[in-house]
Amino acid sequence: MAITTELAKGVLSKKVADVVTELYPKTSADQVIISDGTNVQEFVDTVGEYFENAQATTYVVTDIAARDALSKLVVGDQVWVIDATGDTTVATGAAKYIVESLDDNNDPATPVFKKVAEAESMDVVVDWDDISNGPTSTPTEIDAAVTDAHTHSNSAVLDALGVDSNDKLTYSGTLVGGSGSGSEIIITDAITDTDDDGYYFVTSTPTP
Repeated sequence: MAITTELAKGVLSKKVADVVTELYPKTSADQVIISDGTNVQEFVDTVGEYFENAQATTYVVTDIAARDALSKLVVGDQVWVIDATGDTTVATGAAKYIVESLDDNNDPATPVFKKVAEAESMDVVVDWDDISNGPTSTPTEIDAAVTDAHTHSNSAVLDALGVDSNDKLTYSGTLVGGSGSGSEIIITDAITDTDDDGYYFVTSTPTP
């Protein structure tokens, strides 16, 4: 009997009585091995799981234990814990956490949580005395300073200062010093700033 090396083309079929039925061989995905030793079905399942969890999700759980029991988390997932007092940094109420990273093996079962908010801090009223590195003055003193910012003990003197049409300094309409026409005020004495408030007073004699 001669042996042929040519591939014969045809269709597999079976005949039962006078009925011929074509056979279509079927290969399941778990029978096909890929280069890393796994099969096609395992690869498809892994890819499907990745896309299922690719977008960050927000979870709402009752407490820290329930948070830690979550599985298949990805970086960016957020968890709102209704009673977060199981976290030693939370004194009372709820807190929000984000999955900041996974462990060295990128294992979704071991997420690293980062607290990003506490319900207790959402409506905070801070007392003036609790402000770190705040001003030593009281709010009343600061309000008074703002109100009195342009209040001066010599305001009458300041209000009398002005300039004439030649941009020369005047006091109550009279030229102060210099050589110009009309009446002038010649400074004859100066009083030092005895109370260190930044103001100096002068006495003067107007010239006719």
